[in-house]
Formats: sequence, structure tokens, C-alpha cells
Amino acid sequence: MNTFKTILFAYLIALVSVTILPKFPIYNALPNLILVISLYLIFQNEIREGVIWGVAGGIFLNFLGFKMLSNTIITVAVILLTIFLVRKFFETSNVYIFLAFCFIGTIICSIFLQPSVNILVIAGYLLSSLYSALVGFLIYLIYRKKYSQRLNIIPME
Repeated sequence: MNTFKTILFAYLIALVSVTILPKFPIYNALPNLILVISLYLIFQNEIREGVIWGVAGGIFLNFLGFKMLSNTIITVAVILLTIFLVRKFFETSNVYIFLAFCFIGTIICSIFLQPSVNILVIAGYLLSSLYSALVGFLIYLIYRKKYSQRLNIIPME
């Protein structure tokens, strides 16, 4: 997919994230679609697209009402950390590792975007992370035929 299409789709998903998804929360939890799709692309060896998706989606989320630049910085940091960890520790992977990264990445983003020690807020972080992992699994099910039955991981060098 070319860069223009990636940025356009990132804008559409950011728009859905701030307009439609808040209408369908699960116990006030919302998935981080931009992060989940970025991670999915990274796990499909589409690293350039995943990073562009994360940067563009984070910028669009910032302009659509979230804290300025914080969403972009945190999303890109999680994406870069994921790329590093995947290259360093995983030769091969499966959907469970992808879902674990979705879960942990959403927790990291939630903690940095809304720091709190309130137990209800922390429970919300966990619910949002589970919701993101569920959305990640749905994305995997939809696109697995395109990318094969297993997720591909960047070979270690």
C-alpha cells in the first residue's frame, strides 16, 4: 500500500476512534485502533507502513481532540519498542504473541496518556487492553488469508 493510502486510512480510523467507538464502550473501555493496526502491520513485516500508520494516526488523534503530541509520541515509542523486542527476542511468532503486544502496548499507552493510581482507572486500563486485544484478534481473523495462517516476524540479523 502506498504512503498516501496509509495516511488516508489512518485518518479514517482515527475519525472512527473519536466519533463512532465512544458510542460503543465496554464498561467505559475503548480499544486503541491506531496502535493495534500499527502492531499488526509490524507483525506482518510491513514495518515502514506500521510506523507511518502509528505516526499519522497519532497526529490525527491529537488534532481530533486528544492531548497534543502526547498520543503520537507514546504510540511511536510503543511501536519502536515492539520492533526492537520482536527483532531481538522472537524468530517466529503466532497470533498469541501479537495479542500480547496489543494488550501490553495499550496498557503502556493508557498509563502515559492518563496517569493515575485510582483502582477504577487501572481497571479501565485493563479493560481497554483486553478490548484492544479482542479487536486485534478480529483484525487477524479478517486478514489472515491475505498474510497466511501465521504471523510473520522479522528475521533476526
